[in-house]
Amino acid sequence: MKRTKSPSSTTARRAARPARTAAAEPQAGSAIGAAGALALILGAAFWLHRPALRAPFFADDYLFLDQVRGRNLIAALLAPDPIGNFMRPVGRAFDFWVLSHMGGESPFVFHVANLVLFLGAVALLFVIVRRLAGGRAAAVAAAFLALSHAADVPLRWASGAQDLLALFFALAAIALHQRGRGGWAAICFALGMLSKETIVFTPFIAVLVDSSGGWIASRLRRAWPLFVALIAWLALWLATAQLRPAAAGVVHLDLVGAPAAFAHLVQTAIGLEWAKGTPSSHMTMPPWGPIVLAFAAIALAWSVFRATRARGAARDTTDRLMIALIGLAWAALGALPVAAVASIWSAYYYLFALCGVALVLGAVVARWPRALALALIGVLAWSSESVRRAPSFATVPGVWTTRSHVSVAYLERSASLVSGYLARLRAARPTLPPNATLFFRGVPAFAGWQAGNGALQRWAYRDTSVRSYYLAEFTADRARRGPLYFFSSEGDSLTEIWKKISPYQQIAFSMTAEDRPQAARDAMLIAQERGAFDNEAAYLWAWNEWALGHRDRAAELLSGLGMKPDAEPSPQAGRAQRMLALYSDTVTALDMLRQARYHHTLNPAIHARLADLLLARRGTDAEAYIEAYAAHVLEPDSPSALRRWAGVQLRLKRYRQALATLERYFAFAGASANEDEEAKAWRQELTRLLRTDVGVIPQKAAGAGPNRR
Repeated sequence: MKRTKSPSSTTARRAARPARTAAAEPQAGSAIGAAGALALILGAAFWLHRPALRAPFFADDYLFLDQVRGRNLIAALLAPDPIGNFMRPVGRAFDFWVLSHMGGESPFVFHVANLVLFLGAVALLFVIVRRLAGGRAAAVAAAFLALSHAADVPLRWASGAQDLLALFFALAAIALHQRGRGGWAAICFALGMLSKETIVFTPFIAVLVDSSGGWIASRLRRAWPLFVALIAWLALWLATAQLRPAAAGVVHLDLVGAPAAFAHLVQTAIGLEWAKGTPSSHMTMPPWGPIVLAFAAIALAWSVFRATRARGAARDTTDRLMIALIGLAWAALGALPVAAVASIWSAYYYLFALCGVALVLGAVVARWPRALALALIGVLAWSSESVRRAPSFATVPGVWTTRSHVSVAYLERSASLVSGYLARLRAARPTLPPNATLFFRGVPAFAGWQAGNGALQRWAYRDTSVRSYYLAEFTADRARRGPLYFFSSEGDSLTEIWKKISPYQQIAFSMTAEDRPQAARDAMLIAQERGAFDNEAAYLWAWNEWALGHRDRAAELLSGLGMKPDAEPSPQAGRAQRMLALYSDTVTALDMLRQARYHHTLNPAIHARLADLLLARRGTDAEAYIEAYAAHVLEPDSPSALRRWAGVQLRLKRYRQALATLERYFAFAGASANEDEEAKAWRQELTRLLRTDVGVIPQKAAGAGPNRR
């Protein structure tokens, strides 16, 4: 008897059988055509980004070089992360160990590797999108990523390997999963997560782009190796969380993070960043070479591949809409991790999310006429180039800043300063003795000059014993470790100072003005040890000890100067006030107040009157500043003492400290401070100077763009 098939069993078997995919069907075009289009796009990416090969190291790079220098690979991987914020052993220690051993710590080798990684990522995106949406879509998607400004920072910064490795391995995992290579896909995903965790949602994206057919449950089952890798990474991340104390300083979970992250994704995708009060750069044409190559790739794809695909592939609007929705989901999942660091966002955070945007563009544009496709790629390249050459960047953390915090302008400004500083440092000190310690003042933090207490200088001199610090970080222990050298920065210059004189009293005075009594105390201690100590130094030392709460030691120092640590009112102070009121005799009043200071040294009113007279008479005077400081530390919450000390800090150009002191003045003075127009003007000007939202490089200094180097 002949056995018949029931309709229900046939339907079940069809549902269980994977649908024929684009890879299983003959494409409407040859593999040679696809290879040609991809080669043109890779050529465009190389042409556009080749200036990155000449970029120097920057900031964190020197920390990671320090981490791996002199260690074998296992020791380098086990060494504490120098930043201590994220678990990225592949993107940091492994990458720097391999490349520093290959190239002798040459930045060129690192930038070559980064460019190769980026070209590999563009190629993988082409393969993924071609399998899912066809050759035309693949060409559009790959060209969009190749020309995007989002890749600029990782390619110009050796530490950008974290982003590029994560991107490359995530795309490799998706491509392997599309072909049923689940084990290899999981390995690539794990390597990507150990490079940078922004690709954390890769398993879900792999499920969405799975082109082997079946319901979502079967797709999830096929992706189990990826989810196992994710769970293993999460367990390792939790087990080692205590090793990353700095993570709390950059990761913030709040309600505005996600919408801000998505908004900045749109900005990055369309190349739209702006800054109030900065020159418009949105009329910048991209280089013709990369554009011509990208246009040739699009034209070739339109010639080789048909708008529709073979049997089993998407043919109608609904299918194209589904692919576009998959791309949108990819973009959203790729952008979601940025929500945790939205306050310091930059365009390069969105490299993985932009692959989803690229898929959307490819799916939509594949049915357009060739001219419209070329026009779209041209417009996006134009807007991206405009952002690339913009001279500004955000300098203050904020989820809604309209400019990236780290951009080409940021890197170029920093690289220019650092290269100038390094040249002047080497000219002043061609060599350094072992255990040399360098102190710098006036060097802006953004330059990355002081990363890791001298990591840059250790690289420059190839001496692991060298240390360097900001002058504000002066301590007695650091001064005792070996020869000391002091440098000061003014603009882009770096000059060695105090070569022939003892600097310690000047350091103590400077640290006092910056409200760093411990550093001032240590400078005085070294001055005493090295015989460069006088009564003025001892007097200042006493007030720094008082500020530190060491009142017995302060009294001992004052007594050693013949002063009586007494806070009782002084009759000489009263007579001095009458001399001023009746005769305007400033000289006699000053003499009386100085006598009063010796007998009633802890009376803040004496120091306050003496400081006011000296400041009014001479304007700039060390004695005046010390007296203002004494009045301040004796009555730290006194509005008048705070206002006076803020004025001194302002005269000494300690702007951040002056603003902080002024804020305390307004807090303690209450309503009366609202009538203090001068103090309000000080605060307004200091706020303008210090709390600007965007850093700007003058167009002449910034150069024409990324080709400047």
